[in-house]
Amino acid sequence: MATGFRLRLRKSDQLLKPIDRLKGVLVLSANQAYWMDVPISHPGAVRSSHTTIHAAQP
Repeated sequence: MATGFRLRLRKSDQLLKPIDRLKGVLVLSANQAYWMDVPISHPGAVRSSHTTIHAAQP
């Protein structure tokens, strides 16, 4: 059984400065959504372990 996932995003050309955290709602289906607050890892950076992901309330 899977216990996690990795989400890779492509950097937008409109991004003006690097971001440190990704915050928002990840919607997988009409019945499944997750509120996320995760650190963004940059190549060569030390990874932080502070990640928050909760099932979104309807």
